[in-house]
Amino acid sequence: MTPNESNTTLKENRKTNTDPVRPVANFPPPIWDDRLLSLTVDYLELEAYAKAIDEPKEELRRLIINVNMDSNAKLCLINSVYRLGLRYMFREEIECQLDKLFKELNMEDHY
Repeated sequence: MTPNESNTTLKENRKTNTDPVRPVANFPPPIWDDRLLSLTVDYLELEAYAKAIDEPKEELRRLIINVNMDSNAKLCLINSVYRLGLRYMFREEIECQLDKLFKELNMEDHY
């Protein structure tokens, strides 16, 4: 083999090594096409669910800001709200009530 022939062979090998290997895009059709097109959304039902969620949410908000509740019961309630992962809904109310409880307990310690 002449040096010229070996150079062309090397060049050809380099070309095949640098060409990207692309996978075949032969995917099966998605199973959700027909089902999503035939899906109907009842917005009145969704609004009813949203209202049903709002009622207990407001009741819990009233419980958190209730001034007549015992401090131990309020702390247990706040702890339960934290553990349930609902803190983000009542962040301001909880912080306000914890500040009030802290001030009450701090004032009681001084007397």
